[in-house]
Amino acid sequence: MSIDDSVLANIKTQNESDDDGETFIEVLGRFNEHETSLNYDPLYEGDDEVERKKFKWQCDETQFIKPYKAEKDDIVGPSKKKIAKSELRSLNGQVWSKIAPMATIADDLPECFPTGKGPAKSAANLLEVWHLLFDVPMLSQMVKSTNEEIKSTKRKEQYQKRLTDMTEMRAWLGLNYLCGVLRNTLCPGPIEELWTLELGNAIFRATMTYKRFEYLSKCLRCVDRPEDLTHPLDAIGDMWEKLVINCRSYYAPSDFCMIDEHILDLTKDPQSPFDHHIPPQTNRKGLRFITMCDAKTLYISNAIVAINSDPLDEEVYQLISDIKGSRRCLCLRERFSSLELMQKLKQNQLQVVASMDKTAEDIPSELCNDPSDEETWYSKHDDTLVCGLDKSITQTGCLVTNGLSARIDGKKLYQVVKDSNTKAYEQMKRYSTRYVQAKNMYSWPMEFFYFMLDLTAFNAWILYRLSQNGDPEIEHRDFLRQLGLYLTQQQLKQRIHMNLKMPLPLKLQITEILGENVQAVLASASRATDATNKVGSIPPEKAMIPEGIVLQSRENDNRRRCRGCKSRNGSKIKTRCQQCLVPYCMRHLISRCEKCSGYELQHSDLDTSKVEESLTADFDASQD
Repeated sequence: MSIDDSVLANIKTQNESDDDGETFIEVLGRFNEHETSLNYDPLYEGDDEVERKKFKWQCDETQFIKPYKAEKDDIVGPSKKKIAKSELRSLNGQVWSKIAPMATIADDLPECFPTGKGPAKSAANLLEVWHLLFDVPMLSQMVKSTNEEIKSTKRKEQYQKRLTDMTEMRAWLGLNYLCGVLRNTLCPGPIEELWTLELGNAIFRATMTYKRFEYLSKCLRCVDRPEDLTHPLDAIGDMWEKLVINCRSYYAPSDFCMIDEHILDLTKDPQSPFDHHIPPQTNRKGLRFITMCDAKTLYISNAIVAINSDPLDEEVYQLISDIKGSRRCLCLRERFSSLELMQKLKQNQLQVVASMDKTAEDIPSELCNDPSDEETWYSKHDDTLVCGLDKSITQTGCLVTNGLSARIDGKKLYQVVKDSNTKAYEQMKRYSTRYVQAKNMYSWPMEFFYFMLDLTAFNAWILYRLSQNGDPEIEHRDFLRQLGLYLTQQQLKQRIHMNLKMPLPLKLQITEILGENVQAVLASASRATDATNKVGSIPPEKAMIPEGIVLQSRENDNRRRCRGCKSRNGSKIKTRCQQCLVPYCMRHLISRCEKCSGYELQHSDLDTSKVEESLTADFDASQD
């Protein structure tokens, strides 16, 4: 039997080429799935290089995996405390029989180490890993849709007329990540402070102006014609589906995965069309996601947007489409667990541990209301019910397993793994780009987009740590900081080499950020200054007054317009050239004294009288 076609359809081969002609990253090789039987893990390639590296795993298998074999004395027998009934019946008529805890048996666990796939397995650059998830086609669609929005808005300012490109869009994304690193507080100040000299950072001023950054945020679009949307999620276009496919295509999860829900809070936007209530806060609403998280690395390996408020079995089937047939262990929350679903998951060769809800008809009511803390085991066909657990593990104190290996302690496994999704989203929120949004610009599509940026960077961070050429000890904050700097590098190089009118202090800042030679920039600026302020720049043949030329007075009798000024509406002046007598203002005249010119001017009677009057006035003023 071959792998399901739906799995192979979503395994992506990366062959990137930038639409604007620039070579940004080179993807090493292709990753192709081959048909095989269900006994072989379609995601795991069998290389344990990741396990040999010193990697800080999020969960420790020794907490819930028993030894390979147990001695006879270690086998736990039936509980000494008797229960009145050895058989209990649930509300739907299913009979549960009391059994003794199972002893450990021969090893039947698969070894699936979390690892990257294809180019992500050997990626040596964190920017390359990020671009595998947020690929060039997604970025090209953003540039195209944003430019359409810029063209549709008629603006007067220059920063509003200029269209964006791939380089500037990457720089804009990089500044968003840097904002998340530097403004990761619950009560952040105004974002424009990052562009100030007093409280800001040089990378923001060097990359682009705040007005341009804010304007791109307003014009950012993911679809060409948002007015033709038939469903609210169409505002994101196919960006979300592409991101999820990329996250699935370049990662193979470990043995233990957790399925849980996450609600993106959209209460601030009154126009939000989503009304899924957040359980702890019933007055807050948002968009509900169902995600599958790797318990060892917290990588979000698959995710879907839930349209219905109530969980559906089809949503779980869609999430496990990549790992079915691999004997991995899957943990489920109360909202997604049912005996029928667990039976179907076992048919797909998955081990299942699920916490049951109090209202579940599959569990006898006596067990849910039993205050006893003694662990008791029941079975029904392939299902095993463990009750009497601590309420901190599960609300009902009951866990149901199906197809679970005898070497796994289901109680301890669920206790360790149950908060994996929550930990992942808390880590994403710590340096979230959502703090970039201004209050007056808040909208649910932008909130969704920032969530996608956080998810991309978080998964890319894990892939980079797992890569054979990556750094397994790099912190999340350092990864985001370096990623933001890498994304802005091309924009900085473009500004310093193409913008000739850039002020010298800004050039020096960009040069220092890029690590280039600052002295070369200073020397070039000094040569340019000397060329413009050069003394004696008049050609020698024109420096001397030709023979037979008598210089006239520099003032006209009446005011005339300057011949050198382009504007015809300028003010009239009385100055003129002393040789050709053409009227020019002081911006177009070169003045030299008699000593420098070597020519003694002939003063007219009118000029002499003016000089005498001024001297007399100065003498009278001194006498007063």
